[in-house]
Amino acid sequence: MSESTRINAGPWSGAVSDTRATIKASVMQGVMNARVVVAKNSDLSLERSSFPASFIWSDPKPKKDYKPKIVTFRLEDLTPDTQYYYALELDGKLETGDRVGRFKTFPRTGEKADFRFAFGSCSGNDGFWNFGFPDTEAYLTIAQEKDLLFFFHLGDFHYGNIDDKEIGKRLDRYDWMLQRPEPGALFRLLPLAYCWDDHDFLGNDKAGGDEKHRVAATFARDAYDIYIPHYDFASGADGIYQSFVVGRALFILTDTRFKRSSQNGSSAFVKTVLGGEQKKWLKAKLLEGKSFDLTVWANSIPWIGNPDDDEDYWAGYADERKELANFIKENEIRNLCMISGDAHMLGIDDGSHSGYSDGGKGGFPVFHAAALESRPGEKGGPVYCLGTDDGEPGPGIAGKRQYGLFEVKYERGSNGKPTGSPQVHWTGRRAKKNSSNIKDVKDIIQYRFPAERTYSGF
Repeated sequence: MSESTRINAGPWSGAVSDTRATIKASVMQGVMNARVVVAKNSDLSLERSSFPASFIWSDPKPKKDYKPKIVTFRLEDLTPDTQYYYALELDGKLETGDRVGRFKTFPRTGEKADFRFAFGSCSGNDGFWNFGFPDTEAYLTIAQEKDLLFFFHLGDFHYGNIDDKEIGKRLDRYDWMLQRPEPGALFRLLPLAYCWDDHDFLGNDKAGGDEKHRVAATFARDAYDIYIPHYDFASGADGIYQSFVVGRALFILTDTRFKRSSQNGSSAFVKTVLGGEQKKWLKAKLLEGKSFDLTVWANSIPWIGNPDDDEDYWAGYADERKELANFIKENEIRNLCMISGDAHMLGIDDGSHSGYSDGGKGGFPVFHAAALESRPGEKGGPVYCLGTDDGEPGPGIAGKRQYGLFEVKYERGSNGKPTGSPQVHWTGRRAKKNSSNIKDVKDIIQYRFPAERTYSGF
């Protein structure tokens, strides 16, 4: 950070669509006026425009709690499928250099369009006892991947484990993550989509629906709302679940923590990961997704696993999982796939092991990608179709510096335009220790499938 900058952390972007984007940053308390300058080239000279801050949040007790301010900019009337660059202008001074960010607007909604993004989870460690020391090579190599539209973080963005009634501690932890050079640079280069898991929510295995965590959960939600450039919450009082569209692909981001009951629920009828309102919303979105070419369910915890009431992922909530699986099967939702995080491993299932409806059908492809930094470990399974180093069925490939690439690609007609329904190509990758060169990244597993019928054994 240069001595002259008035930026505390960030900026970064998110909530990108074909015509909109949101930019946020943590700035010094003394900043009085904030704008963001946006242009179509990196020196901010081509078709330059500016947007005033739509919201500035400051702690009512900054001397006791959080001293910086959080500035939010909502950009509208942008051109679809266009690269933009941006920089903050604080009290008349333009913050350029390594503070210039960029994002690309999505293809026009409803248009058949190729795109690719990266995703992962389990980052932001600062010590061995917090699941491993930092290991930043993955951020550096993701930044070199070609033509990424965004990065999807699937939880444990940090390991703050903050279970109290404070906003400031949570904002400090987000600051800490963006102040680190490698993730800070990546999230200026790529817009973010993000759902939390336990460590960046309240702490290890914590359930927000547990009465003793309800108040702290609302503070976690409020901190996310203030700091994270996110899509509109479907229900602000009920968690951070949200959705967005890229071309003809629908993304459904579920919140698996805010309304979750503890593993020791009094009966199977009250045990829930999602809560009643979010579950209704998810079912409606899954039905809506049938009119798209592809539906991607972003879920922070493993889906695959034998029922076990003591588990913290979907295996511990097997009745609710079966309810959702029956809904998917009965409504013939065939264009569905899932990306997930939490377990520190790579694993891909074609749908053979993910069908939990009555009779064991209704499966769909599942791609599990972690850990960006945390130490290796397995959770879930017991079997993914691609779950060993040699591409055989197994419990997942434990490791760190690991992430997933997700590509949607259409065939081209004689006129060169996309046609039909797309193919999906998944690649699980691992960056090399002590190397930031993209050429040293190793492809661990790969899988392709058609979006229209993601699993033939449905």
